[in-house]
Amino acid sequence: MRAIGTSPTLLDTSYVNCTVDRTQEWWLTVTVHDTAGVLLEGVHVVQRDAEGNMIDIGDPQGDGSSVLWAREYEVVAGVRQDTLSTIFAEKYFGLYSLSGSWIGSITDNRDLDLVVNTDTSQIRFSDLQLSVNGASVTPGQSVAKWSTLTINATIENPTDYTLNFGVLLVVNNISGYASGWVALEPRGSATVTLAWKVSLEGFLVVSVLADDRTMSLPDLRTNSHIQVASTAPVAEEEQPWLALLLLLALAGGAAWALLGEDEEDADAADDDPADDAPEKSVDDESADDESGDESAEV
Repeated sequence: MRAIGTSPTLLDTSYVNCTVDRTQEWWLTVTVHDTAGVLLEGVHVVQRDAEGNMIDIGDPQGDGSSVLWAREYEVVAGVRQDTLSTIFAEKYFGLYSLSGSWIGSITDNRDLDLVVNTDTSQIRFSDLQLSVNGASVTPGQSVAKWSTLTINATIENPTDYTLNFGVLLVVNNISGYASGWVALEPRGSATVTLAWKVSLEGFLVVSVLADDRTMSLPDLRTNSHIQVASTAPVAEEEQPWLALLLLLALAGGAAWALLGEDEEDADAADDDPADDAPEKSVDDESADDESGDESAEV
């Protein structure tokens, strides 16, 4: 026997081949408000069991409320078993949904005001960890250019929203360096991981924030900072004109050296003009002496 909305007085009742002898149920009139006290319309009110299976769905009323029944107890084989009811307020928005709940015992027909947390400003980053090659990086620590920076950010969601949205890695207020996706359950947390091959130098502000193209969460942002030192040769990476100047200097030095050698050879030739004349041999000098002697005797 099932009684809804009233509790009948039973006399001389007997049950034969009944799985459940008797159930006592009551009517619930449920209205749903957000944290600001605003009535939420278009919300599905349902009752579910401990496994999440739907037991009953509320009938929408003209004033924005929903009416459904909830069990107080049931009698099985003469034994009363009290019931703990779970009422959900659910609404779907595409990439995210709203799911508030109420758990309690029902002992009479009653009105139930179910308040759901819709304050997305409470969603926040609770932790931000930076690392390079598995080694933790503290804020302001120096890392090498072209190393892979890994960013792990934990997001806390105290609201009743189920959220799916994108997150962006922003460096010095410029986005596009890395992106990811995060799924947040109501009253839960999740961690998103981003990786970036560091391509900039100097003092860098590294930020992780929600991608407003998927959901508007303007308060969801966290920051850290690092110092990046270059590991690339300056002539190749940063100032190629220095390499050109170096090559020109080397070429000029080589030309100057060659010119100096030519000038030294020319100076030596001017200082020794007789070097080109043939030398007189010892035999020629002897012949000249003998000729002189013969002339004297005559």
